[in-house]
Amino acid sequence: MIRIAVVDDEKDMRELLCRRLTEELSRLNVDFAVNEYDSGESFIDDHSKGIVFDMLFLDIQLSDCTGMDVARKLREQGSGVLLVFVTSFDNYVFEAFDYEAQAYLRKSELDVRFRSAVEKLVKKYTESHKEIVLHNLDSQLRIALTEIAYFESRQHTITMFADSGKTFAFTGSLSKLEKDLRTSGFFRVHSGFLVNTEYVYSIEKNEAVIRFSGEAKRIPISRSKLKEFKEFYQRSFRGV
Repeated sequence: MIRIAVVDDEKDMRELLCRRLTEELSRLNVDFAVNEYDSGESFIDDHSKGIVFDMLFLDIQLSDCTGMDVARKLREQGSGVLLVFVTSFDNYVFEAFDYEAQAYLRKSELDVRFRSAVEKLVKKYTESHKEIVLHNLDSQLRIALTEIAYFESRQHTITMFADSGKTFAFTGSLSKLEKDLRTSGFFRVHSGFLVNTEYVYSIEKNEAVIRFSGEAKRIPISRSKLKEFKEFYQRSFRGV
């Protein structure tokens, strides 16, 4: 189920957005739930309590704060929510990129652009929730690709390291994993390491700094892979 929040201090606009979301997501046969908020602070309060959303439709001019204030707090707290700004103003469009907005919709253009924006969000959500099933002699593990920070291969044994701190060891081919996961943002930076670029915090000399499970890990980058990895990382970061 896709969990969606609509934050707007105008009741009529909230109802319109919820109605349009219901129409478009029903057309796409998507299971979803929508929560409405009439202020930025009420939404942030729920988020701070651990209520997580997959998509957020956020007005910029709110009665108690700005949508930019809300977006800033979310990103500072590490939220990866798919963000759409919905506004009557043009002058925030460039600032929206600072908060990794998926779309910037003017309220006057909803009839023209809303459908394509929702389709883009659903596609992004679906891609980010792909799963992989890993097997060893004793058990198997189904895990979302977005939860995997990296794979490490040693002496024919591959170990998966997840953001939760969980690990899972299995016998397999890192080359096959590299081929299967390349389009999902994974890159083989070294003969023994396949990393998820979503967890790469920085590239320093010949190392990738990966942040996951509350700590940082330095992973070596082969000299022959460094240039290609930097280009791959930049494309992934920019979403192009």
